[in-house]
Amino acid sequence: MYAIKCTEVSKEYRSFFSKPCLALDNFSAQIHEKKITALLGANGAGKSSLMRLIAAIEYPSSGFIEVNGYSVLEQSLEVKKQIGFMSESADFYPELGVHEFLMLGKKLRKLPQENIDWAINICALEEVLSKKIQTLSKGYAQRLSLAQALLHKPSILILDEPSSGLDPAQSITFKKLIKNLHTTTLFSSHSTSEIEEIADDVLVLNRGTLVFSGSIESLLEKTDETKLEKAYIRLLSETALEEAKGFEDEKGVGL
Repeated sequence: MYAIKCTEVSKEYRSFFSKPCLALDNFSAQIHEKKITALLGANGAGKSSLMRLIAAIEYPSSGFIEVNGYSVLEQSLEVKKQIGFMSESADFYPELGVHEFLMLGKKLRKLPQENIDWAINICALEEVLSKKIQTLSKGYAQRLSLAQALLHKPSILILDEPSSGLDPAQSITFKKLIKNLHTTTLFSSHSTSEIEEIADDVLVLNRGTLVFSGSIESLLEKTDETKLEKAYIRLLSETALEEAKGFEDEKGVGL
């Protein structure tokens, strides 16, 4: 059962001052319900663009995205109800208190108090409820960011670099928290060890193109490697060789 389905999705950014930038090129993939799926790729590979498209924060230039059967293009409000989104750099009102911020989310979404209490408990925010957001450590700021994404109890979580900037102890705590939610989760990370630890499936992006989709075990088998880091490097190397061969064939080089 698929929670998210992307079909031939492309995203192009245009500016008056620069050439068009193709962030995603004909991307097609399915994300399984109740599984944790990781997005792996270099900076600029298209990870953040893809997550913003799925969350209906932005819209594709072409192609289709469905979230729990709802169209991002035609039913964006319903899509947003399905998703809890956590950006890499959390945007807070720093002068607000933690509890005040969460209550603002409750008011804007018209949620019952039990949702707020649940998010506070699951993200272990009890000790900092009276503190100002601007005084929080990076670890607690990340927990608060996750709590706001969970307030409406979404069926899908989308997390952009959720452990970025965390120290090792904070990272371990955060990974346990995500895994224990048992929710359909799509997250991006540069850490192959983190992905191996908590993800079921992985989508590998290279310059806006999907080069692999499947379980971590199948990627290791495909590349004949035992560690994801080496498998990722080999996959990109093989992809580069295939692209070079295709370019030579197209130009008639060596014929």
